[in-house]
Amino acid sequence: MELLEKGMKKSVAGVTCPEDLTKDRVIAVFKEANEFSITKFKSMSNLVKNLDPMLAPIVNSCLSHDYITKTHNIPETVFKVALSKFEIYNDKELGEYMNSK
Repeated sequence: MELLEKGMKKSVAGVTCPEDLTKDRVIAVFKEANEFSITKFKSMSNLVKNLDPMLAPIVNSCLSHDYITKTHNIPETVFKVALSKFEIYNDKELGEYMNSK
């Protein structure tokens, strides 16, 4: 539970959202990382489910954050602050996208 709480933390001391990380860019990167993590997770889902099904959301999240860091050079802490700043999880369009997955 502690890991989940840390993952959902909305602010990180001393971390700010750069000006070039706009709401539109955050949403685009979020969707791209989500598509990547879903595809990658499918190849390892049996392993994760056999180890511990409760790990599935954590593995998916880690895959997404790793993708964002490696592909877009955006540190996880900066991306989390941006998600909070723009209230991404309350975005209606993004909600519809997530519901379609």
